Formats: sequence, C-alpha cells, structure tokens
Amino acid sequence: MFCTSCGAKVNEGQGFCTSCGARLTAPPTRLPEIPRAAAPANRSSLPTGAIVAIVAGALILFLGIVSAIAIPNLLHARQKAKLKGTVSDIRQMAIALEGYITDNARLPDIRGRYQNDAQFQGAMVPFYVKELAFKDRWGHDYYLYFAQACEGQYGLSGAGEVDYLIVSLGKNGIRENWEYSPSSPDAGLYVIRSMNDYDRDLVWYSGSWIRAPQGYN
Repeated sequence: MFCTSCGAKVNEGQGFCTSCGARLTAPPTRLPEIPRAAAPANRSSLPTGAIVAIVAGALILFLGIVSAIAIPNLLHARQKAKLKGTVSDIRQMAIALEGYITDNARLPDIRGRYQNDAQFQGAMVPFYVKELAFKDRWGHDYYLYFAQACEGQYGLSGAGEVDYLIVSLGKNGIRENWEYSPSSPDAGLYVIRSMNDYDRDLVWYSGSWIRAPQGYN
C-alpha cells in the first residue's frame, strides 16, 4: 500500500503517512449484494383473448335470457292492444245499432262482410256514432249479419227481425269452427293463454258476447 500524497510505502491499516503526515484514505468497503426478490409470476394463466371470449359469451347468454323474456311479453302486449281496440270498435258499432233499432224498429240493410258500405255508413254516421270502423285492428273486414241472416251463423237459430251479429275473425282472419250453445251461453268465453288465442273469433250477438275472452261481458 502506498501514500496517495507522496508515494511512500505505508503499512496496511495505517492512519497517517510517516513520510509526509498525510491522512491515508481507506479503500472503500464493498457492501455485500442483497439478492433481489424474484418478480411475481403472472397470476392469470389465461391469455387475454380467452378472457375476452368468456366475458363475451356470458354477455351473449345474458342478453339471450333477457330477450327470451322480453320479446314474448312485447308481442303479447301488442296483440292485447289490438284485441282491446277491436272489442271497443264492436261495442261502438253495437251501441249505434241499438240506437238505430230504437228509432226505426228495424235494422239497416246489410248482410255479410262489411267493407265500408256507403249505405250503412250513411245510416249510422254521424247520427248514431261519430266514426264507424269497417276493419278490425288486425286489418280484417268485419262481418255483419242482421235478422234472418243470423240463422246458421255459429250454430245460431231463432233469430228475430232485430237480432244482429258482429264478427271479427281475430288475428289470423280465419273463421273458427265453433258453434254457439244456447244451453251453455258462456261456453264460448275463453282465456288468453298463448298467442294462438288471439286467432279466435270475436262474436257479438244482440247485446252480448258469445265468443270473446272472459271478462269483456
């Protein structure tokens, strides 16, 4: 070991140089290296693409469940609104006919399908009803049968001169194979349980429903 000031040889651990008196600087002590902790391994063993696929699949499943519930409810709500509108139209037509019968002691001259008949419109509007619908809310023509024309319709018999029948063929526009039973007048009233029930006919006969959902009489 040598003095850094004068270059004289000095002993190891000596504090001052014996030749020039300079303070000797001890060589820096090297501290032991502390081993670094290993970086934590990636906790997720799934690649990012797989995670995205799982999340997307769960979202699609959720939306499918929501759609399975919401869409049928929406369809039922739309058909129920059309049913209620058609029921209201038939009631209005019946009220107008009752007023006409009261004033004239007879029925207007019309048979079968009602297609905005000018004569019938002229007899009803605006004296007995402000506006007369000639198609139901599903876009199908109404069918009207007056007096003897009611005979045989839906199994009816014994119709009088002021009896009348107002018919909507429902959502599908196809006439039901159903007949009225005088011994069970409420047998034609049904409960809406599925979309197919909106295909059933709506039939008003001289003051009451003989074919319609329950609760409308």
